Amino acid sequence: MKNAGIVLASLIAFVLWSDGSFAQTLPEPPDPASIAARTVVPQAGGYVGSERCRSCHKPEFTEFGKTHHATLPERKGSVTGCEMCHGAGQAHTDAEQAAHGDDAKSAAGAKLIFSFHGKAKENSARCLQ
Repeated sequence: MKNAGIVLASLIAFVLWSDGSFAQTLPEPPDPASIAARTVVPQAGGYVGSERCRSCHKPEFTEFGKTHHATLPERKGSVTGCEMCHGAGQAHTDAEQAAHGDDAKSAAGAKLIFSFHGKAKENSARCLQ
């Protein structure tokens, strides 16, 4: 019986100190990753680039940089960054700049870009297009 205890202890020690080759692995997910590197080609212009967005939305820009969306590869002629999801920002940024602090004009300018404040179905449809 004493030898059985030594064998069992040795086996446990071997498993604990092994290189992990006996460890279980997670199965592959049945669905691909939710973030796909799909090229978004500008349709009608009006894209200003994320740097212009950052000038007014620095906290949002910083948080976006921490997401998987920010690491999607850039391709020639494609849209990346903020405008990839929100759409072309030129009308929005021009209106906000022209508002010069006027709250009513600023509110009108805010409506010129998709802001994801709609219903869940609308927001999801925007992402899935």
